[in-house]
Amino acid sequence: MQSIAKQILEEAHALPEGALINAKAFLRLGSRAAVGQALRRLEGRKVLTRVGRGLYVRPGAHRRALASLCFTPKHRAKNHG
Repeated sequence: MQSIAKQILEEAHALPEGALINAKAFLRLGSRAAVGQALRRLEGRKVLTRVGRGLYVRPGAHRRALASLCFTPKHRAKNHG
């Protein structure tokens, strides 16, 4: 069985450059705490960049992702519960 971090990384590399990685999408891999810890470790290793609460991108792709983000209340309600 692969670690949560490795599974997140594999899925992140399968996404197109600049695609947002939503932490909620990985809750099926483990508890919220375990997924959060894996994402923080990947961020610490500079494998992912945190661009917002629960939102990550691969480094180098974050400028495009930030440009495409919409921080309207409607967007926050839809994507952040």
